[in-house]
Amino acid sequence: MCRPLLPLMLITGALLISTEGQEDYHRLSAIYKNIVDQAIQHCNQNPLRNCKQPGAQHMNFFRFLHRTRKHNPFYIELHLKATDCSSSWKTTHQDDCKFISQEPSINCAFCKKHETDLHCTTQRRTAEQERVEFRNNCQLPGSNHPASA
Repeated sequence: MCRPLLPLMLITGALLISTEGQEDYHRLSAIYKNIVDQAIQHCNQNPLRNCKQPGAQHMNFFRFLHRTRKHNPFYIELHLKATDCSSSWKTTHQDDCKFISQEPSINCAFCKKHETDLHCTTQRRTAEQERVEFRNNCQLPGSNHPASA
């Protein structure tokens, strides 16, 4: 009696793992969804700007790496991953696209002081120093505290 349940449990577990980041997207507030969609749009429409190769897969939201709770400055680092969908027309998160684990990931940093600044690069190219410099530049004029504080 237990044997018929085992394949069902394995299939259910695999589905939960493959949609982990996609489920998180739907729980985001409107503000965070807007930022995630900006990053997805940036990477899918500007493939030569450190995001990926032209004609590559659609990038979907995977998870946040860092979020500030303050509103000014507002700083977020997020992680996008390649999917099995083409990036030809999609500019927002797509539920029907599944993550491809062997493809490089994209880290995007979003900073909002007076104007919005979005910086994305492939995860393998992201040096810690580059992330620290971008984060430190995301601070209010006259403030000694970077956005990550």
